[in-house]
Amino acid sequence: MKKIAFIVTKSEIGGAQTWTNEMMKLVKNEGSVYLITSEDGWLTEQNNFEKVLILPQLKKHFSFSGYISLLKFIRKENIDVMIASSANAGIYSRMARLISKFKCIYVSHGWSCIYNGGMLKSVFIKIEKYLSYITDVIWCVSRSDEDKAIRIIGINKCKIKTLTNSVVQMKEKEGNDCQKRIIFVGRLTYPKRPDLLINVVAKHPDMKLDIVGGGEYLKTLKETNKDISNINFVGEVKGFNNYSNYDLFVLVSDSEGLPMSGLEAHTAGIPLVLSNVGGCTELIEGNGLLVNNTEQDVERSIISIFDNYDDYLLKSREVKGKFVFDSYADDYKKLILN
Repeated sequence: MKKIAFIVTKSEIGGAQTWTNEMMKLVKNEGSVYLITSEDGWLTEQNNFEKVLILPQLKKHFSFSGYISLLKFIRKENIDVMIASSANAGIYSRMARLISKFKCIYVSHGWSCIYNGGMLKSVFIKIEKYLSYITDVIWCVSRSDEDKAIRIIGINKCKIKTLTNSVVQMKEKEGNDCQKRIIFVGRLTYPKRPDLLINVVAKHPDMKLDIVGGGEYLKTLKETNKDISNINFVGEVKGFNNYSNYDLFVLVSDSEGLPMSGLEAHTAGIPLVLSNVGGCTELIEGNGLLVNNTEQDVERSIISIFDNYDDYLLKSREVKGKFVFDSYADDYKKLILN
């Protein structure tokens, strides 16, 4: 049986961590599963692995002592396959590939070198291109990520395998009534833009917004909006799955791969409003609207969906089965294990 290591920078609940957890569950009966991350947290609490290596240095772009610790772990456990999610984890795993022999898979989850590079964007893009030379598979979670990998980063197409994100089927919304209940689910930190959505809903007392998620923005957002009665900060909810209690899902963000919370809402058959970034375009097929990140565009889109709710709800129900995990599980296994 193969020894499969998943490496992800942080253990807090988020899209990359949710993805990693589902993949560990998928293959844990096919081999020995290991987790490598920088800290204890939501992901380590799931216990879908045999062993965990806590490597605090993962929080840094690169640390020689962390690199040596990772190499020792790989050799001690005779790791056959390593799947890296998030930028820092991707650097460590692929540098380890220079010394140790294992199948190295890097999962993009949206290219942070493009979106978060700042003034050093061109440098990070070149680093990503060079790292691809020592990567066995670049796993893109959306067609948008694949396009950017080839067109912007310059990764050789033969290195790329695109398998879309998917999620477990959520409970479907019952009935056709619309009480203008809006749900936002995501980490309240960059690149998410809950502020734009909050400002819109604050102007419409007939709308109700629940914001699910923790993160560095939470305290400030709660304090700033404490007097707005139609906005509720739920906080972090582990395993949130109550999308069927809402009429509309909204995710405003400056960058995305293919957002897990958006996929979950999609399978619940409720309309979506998503930022026009990354793979979000692949979630919209008449079941919602894409927006530019301005208050005006977010407001216009939400009002448009509520004004034409029956049409958007009907289409949402028609397409809700497109991203269900069971439809992709065999392809995921094949990529990891073969």
